[in-house]
Amino acid sequence: MLEQILPQTNPIILDFPSGFLGWLWWFLLLGVIIFLNRRWWAFNQPFNYWRKRTLIFLILIVPVTSLLIPRYQPSIASSGPGIPFLAAVPWFLAAGFLGPAWAAVLGLLSGSLLLLTGEYNLFFPLEVTLFATWLGWMMYQEYRTPFFRGIRHPILASLVISLIFPLFNFIDLLFLTQSSLLTRIEYAINQILPLALAFGSSAIVAGILSEVVSLRFKPFWGTQRASRPSPGESKLTSKFLFSVVPLSVFLLFVLIIGNWIVAGRAAQQMLAGRMSNAGEMTAESLPFFLETGQNLILRLANESDFDRPANQVGDLLSKEIREVPYFSQLIFVDPNGGLIASDPVDAIDSPVLSQDEIEGINLASFVPIQIVPTGPEKGGEAALISFIAGVRDQDGDFLGALIGRNDLAKNPFAKPLLASIGSLAEIDGKGLLVDENGVILYHPDPNRVMTQYTGFRGTETRFYEDNSSEGVREFIYYRPTSGKSWSVIITVPSQYAQQQAINIAIPLLGMITLLAVAAIFIFRFGLIAITFSLKNLALEADRMSQGHLDTPLLSYGEDEVGQLRRAFEKMRASLKSRLDELNRLLVVSQGIASALEIEDSLKPVLEAALVTGASSARVYLLPSIVPSVENDNSPTNCYGAGSLEDEYAYLDEQVVALAEQQEVVKLTNITRPRIFSFAENAVRPQAIMAVALRHENQFYGTLWIAYDSPHQFTDEESRYIITLAGQAALAAANARLYLTSEFGRQRLETILTSTPDPVLVTDQNDNLILTNPAAQKVFKLRDEGIIGKNIADVVE
Repeated sequence: MLEQILPQTNPIILDFPSGFLGWLWWFLLLGVIIFLNRRWWAFNQPFNYWRKRTLIFLILIVPVTSLLIPRYQPSIASSGPGIPFLAAVPWFLAAGFLGPAWAAVLGLLSGSLLLLTGEYNLFFPLEVTLFATWLGWMMYQEYRTPFFRGIRHPILASLVISLIFPLFNFIDLLFLTQSSLLTRIEYAINQILPLALAFGSSAIVAGILSEVVSLRFKPFWGTQRASRPSPGESKLTSKFLFSVVPLSVFLLFVLIIGNWIVAGRAAQQMLAGRMSNAGEMTAESLPFFLETGQNLILRLANESDFDRPANQVGDLLSKEIREVPYFSQLIFVDPNGGLIASDPVDAIDSPVLSQDEIEGINLASFVPIQIVPTGPEKGGEAALISFIAGVRDQDGDFLGALIGRNDLAKNPFAKPLLASIGSLAEIDGKGLLVDENGVILYHPDPNRVMTQYTGFRGTETRFYEDNSSEGVREFIYYRPTSGKSWSVIITVPSQYAQQQAINIAIPLLGMITLLAVAAIFIFRFGLIAITFSLKNLALEADRMSQGHLDTPLLSYGEDEVGQLRRAFEKMRASLKSRLDELNRLLVVSQGIASALEIEDSLKPVLEAALVTGASSARVYLLPSIVPSVENDNSPTNCYGAGSLEDEYAYLDEQVVALAEQQEVVKLTNITRPRIFSFAENAVRPQAIMAVALRHENQFYGTLWIAYDSPHQFTDEESRYIITLAGQAALAAANARLYLTSEFGRQRLETILTSTPDPVLVTDQNDNLILTNPAAQKVFKLRDEGIIGKNIADVVE
């Protein structure tokens, strides 16, 4: 129903934390709030005129929203706290406009005012402050993943807060009492629902209103940026924690709930078994107990002579009580109910005949046996069971009625019955005997004897849970007896079953929790090992990108990380090989470009070819390719390098003949195909690769390498040798052009030297480029320093 908070009619009674642990938890929450506000201080917005007015306005409306606004009292918890509809609105708006710190201030103010209504505990202001701080962070965090973008909307943030609040509140409620753990859990369970509804409904209403306000004042609300990678994106460990830990917590929560339910059912089944055993034994013993009383009273009524003086009848009754200790009182009355004799003497007055007994006396003349209950003796603990039988003389005339009273609490025949029904007394169990009219014949509390039983009564056995007359929740076992419409009822407080459930569940919950925490730590440390390897690989990749390829990667393990390390090492070796090849090719190119002599230009090519592990590298040029020059240093057509270059030289002509027919020749085992003719005692290579040297469709010769052991040529090696062969062909072509031009120059020089006529050769600018001895003599030219000068400057 709707109610007005003020004026306050209830006294303010604050629930303080209980004991040292309670206050320790309270100060721990306070410390967490301070820590979070310091950590997120940068999210607080700088004050300007508009924000100052906003803060003052929000502070002023806190008392209105927390105390004066109507609240809804939930029917399911009418004694619990009401729900102020707009109590969370001020700190929601402060979280969006001002930041976490001012949201915490307004949350603390709102929670403290609600605390003064007397409906909340001392933890509540801290809970509101903590969630207000967290809400301020939600509005200003800049993470870009969908979840973090979503919680920047107040409506979604309010749902998250409403779902998490019961967990914190449940823990807080456990520290409000100093009683047993079971009592604390019961108290927390009973209080958490109204508190969660109060806080959750207020948060959702505030979230809806704040969502509307944020759309209207979007430039001033929260942050508009979503550029930072979330913690789950930046690190694998964080991604694991943000993805696996919530799922693990959820599964752990499900296991805990399931364990609690299973433990509760197991405890109920155990309790039901104990109550059933006690009830069955009592119900099965009760007919024997009653039949024994019936047989004894009938035997005494039929076999004894009651047609004698009263004093002799009294002696007979006294003798019967002493011989058979079943009845505590024996009373013989005439047909009108007048006392004839009894034992004890005052039995008829202790207690006086009940109405049921009087009716039984009236029926005794034609009903052989009757069993009726009556009130206990003075100070007695159980009802008296009266067995009534008619007494006749030898002629069959009705003399009166014999009443045998049996005290259930003192009868030795009833002790096994009472021991069975009271076997659960150590767990506050109570055993009751109820007659067909619902009158309690036996109860552990003597004051309840002969009162009306108000619980379930029927013809079938039943085990159920219900509230007792004192309002205590209890389990009830109802068992009707056979042959007599009496019932055995056993009650046990449900607290015992809950305690048993806790005793069963706590070890399992502890094991589950420890295993879950251990599993998270094991997975996290295992993931740290993986991320450490990945970090090393990232550093190595960065070093490789900078050209540092000399340090090999250590490869260990057969898992995916080990395979990745081996792949990185293979990539590093391959890159290093490629770079080395490029460097060698660069050296080769530089050597060819810097040298015109064929031997000097081919030397880098041959040395680069030996890098593949060959024992010999040779270049054979056709004699027609290399022009002869008339001097002592005329070049040859065979060039080699390597430890066995001279031993394999005899194969030059055979290899060049083969290469002229086939561009690339690769022989991994030259002993099988009979291609070459080997001289006797000649050294034989085990593998050969030859590449034809061609330039502008002109065959120059071949570059071939030989190995002294069998060798398999990889694609990389083949491409490398073919590239070197191209460089060698270029070197041969350049050397051929140089030699050809040098040969022509020498011939021209010979002609000019031998002619007697002076010869001067100039360029288009009249610069002197060539003279002969005759010209130098005629024009008196110096031998040095005249080439390149203008002819007018050097000729007199």
